[in-house]
Amino acid sequence: MGLRVGEALRYAMESWISSSGKERGLAVDPNDEAFKRMRVELEKPYHGKHIAIANGQLIAVANTYDELVGRAQAAEDSTLPNSPSGSGRIR
Repeated sequence: MGLRVGEALRYAMESWISSSGKERGLAVDPNDEAFKRMRVELEKPYHGKHIAIANGQLIAVANTYDELVGRAQAAEDSTLPNSPSGSGRIR
């Protein structure tokens, strides 16, 4: 016999989730990729902080999201004009 429908669906979903966006033909955000590479080294010093990454580099760290926005904008204005950025909180 083959797989039951539920088993096949679970297998398909697990395979889809574990594949990268690139494998699925989706655009990959370079800042997301940079965060994935840097995550382990960012967790200890910045645990509980908000961070901003632009052009694959950490550009700002803050205690609150509002503070982060100001710092990230200042960093981008002074060093990385017109750069795409991403932000998030280290948990």
